[in-house]
Amino acid sequence: GVVTARNAERVAIVGRGTIDGNALAFHDATKQHDSGDFDRSLTRQGAGFMPKGVLFEHGPIAHGERPGNLLRFFDCRDVLVHGITIQNSPTWTTHYRKCENVTIEAVRINSDASGKRIPNDDGIDLVECDDVRILGCDIDTGDDCIALFGSQRVVVTNCTMTTRSVAIRVGYDHTRDIRDCVFSNLVIHDANRGLGVFVRGSGGVENVIFSDIVIRTRLLTGHWWGKAEPVHVSAVLFAPGVEKPGRIRNVTFARLRVEGEHGMILWGSPDGAIEDVTLDDVRVRIRRGPNSDAWGGNVDMRLTRDPKLAVFKRDLPALLAFHAERLAVRNLTVEWADDVPAYFTHAIEAESFRELVVDGFRGRQAQITGSAIRLLKGEDAVVRDSRAAAGTD
Repeated sequence: GVVTARNAERVAIVGRGTIDGNALAFHDATKQHDSGDFDRSLTRQGAGFMPKGVLFEHGPIAHGERPGNLLRFFDCRDVLVHGITIQNSPTWTTHYRKCENVTIEAVRINSDASGKRIPNDDGIDLVECDDVRILGCDIDTGDDCIALFGSQRVVVTNCTMTTRSVAIRVGYDHTRDIRDCVFSNLVIHDANRGLGVFVRGSGGVENVIFSDIVIRTRLLTGHWWGKAEPVHVSAVLFAPGVEKPGRIRNVTFARLRVEGEHGMILWGSPDGAIEDVTLDDVRVRIRRGPNSDAWGGNVDMRLTRDPKLAVFKRDLPALLAFHAERLAVRNLTVEWADDVPAYFTHAIEAESFRELVVDGFRGRQAQITGSAIRLLKGEDAVVRDSRAAAGTD
């Protein structure tokens, strides 16, 4: 890395300077990066989905050997990074591992030189860090803007983000639980995914709040994970040797304003890995985009142990809940553009659920016919104080 601190206390990088990683020197902008982690035959578009050998507009582009992070803090305490610009990283831009009491404020992170086409150029990665504050930052990267792995007591507020992947990633194949985190007052735009909570191993996620967030997503080309979901919560196995995924519990999404080209997804597993999720005061408008036909109508669960779940064809509601327990959907408003593709269906679809409350819903189905709300194989559902919008079948 350009700057590395190990076992340091009261360490700071401050000022108005720039750290530039010259990422394009380690990548081939004429070739596509192909992760090969899904089966094209399972997608809506079949063999025509993301064909091999094509250089896609949004990347990611191919790479050879790459140097390390531009900024690394390992086993540090009382860290301050303030005011600087960090750009064009060939891999994770900043990496914090097992650090305590970290403040990252007014920092600009970007991948502008490559047009945000560098794979794995995450903005801020927190690995088993505690007591972290990310304040007033602007992050425009190809890969995840902010990612948490096994970290606790993290606050992210007053930030703007653009990404080809997911703006906020909470979890992956972590083993240490992620808990007690708050994400608020954010603007996410031109993103492949907005907010993501992921369990792919034994570690769980609990006590997380997302609030007061504006999200705009769109379907992007290339081998980025995600298909324009504004909210994605999933618990499926990937980590080897793990028999049961960690639980996702006590997660709240409040006061979201969303416009995008895919619905929101809560995707659990039969052993009940998603519990006590609340959506409160969420307004969603779904539209058609330039890539809706060539790339849309699929669900993306990468990485997953089951190849049938990697990227697969599925008709899409505005909110899909699969294997969720004690899900509360309050004051949800769903609007559809007039020309949304035929694979869009219901406003709410819940399957294999337990204890579902829909309170104060307003909306209709996507097409002329069909149901606004579809409940399947569930038990204990309450729908109250809800109103069918004009055009409801």
